[in-house]
Amino acid sequence: MLLPPSEGKSHGGTCVSGTDSFSSFLGVDRDTVITAVVRLLDTARPTEIERVLGARGALLLRAESALRALGEGRAPTLPAWRRYTGVVWTHLDPASLSASARRRILVPSGLYGVTCATDRIADYRLKVVASIPPLGPLASYWRPRVSPVLVRLLAGATVVTLLPKDHERAIDLEALSKVCRLIRVSFIEESGQVMVGHDAKAVKGVLASRLLTEGVGALE
Repeated sequence: MLLPPSEGKSHGGTCVSGTDSFSSFLGVDRDTVITAVVRLLDTARPTEIERVLGARGALLLRAESALRALGEGRAPTLPAWRRYTGVVWTHLDPASLSASARRRILVPSGLYGVTCATDRIADYRLKVVASIPPLGPLASYWRPRVSPVLVRLLAGATVVTLLPKDHERAIDLEALSKVCRLIRVSFIEESGQVMVGHDAKAVKGVLASRLLTEGVGALE
């Protein structure tokens, strides 16, 4: 299951060292992103930092503090399924899922490239559409790095993607579809328009939960 992260995130966590599901593949690339972001915080104008992080006021201060903690290696972490608190994740209700179901959720992101829902992640604010000098747009940065890893690890699997277009750009879904059964789900209103907003996110979370507990047959 490919799910997007959420801008809403819970505070706190503990400083626990160790590896996660993708750190052996993407660890160096993640460090490159963190270094570039911290450099941006040190050198860019306040208005540029606001634009890149998409935040102001207290939210911006929280984002800057969290990213600097990451750069200094002292950021507290939580499992991703506990960190993300947005509409999709609230309606997914990951606490109600089994540990094995949570391990089947993969989350592409601007900071980490991709993580499993059970991997520990820091508090952060960094959209996949953000452009960070000298890396450029993060979706474009991650695409050639994340895609080969997923192609290798998901070969022969059934993969359901509920990603919005911004996060799809971080993965070569065509290459992935050649090695696995890829199911792309869209939410369409009766009028034929693509469904967006709070309700679409809520439905996405509910459907993700059903698929993880009942299998792809629930799509019927």
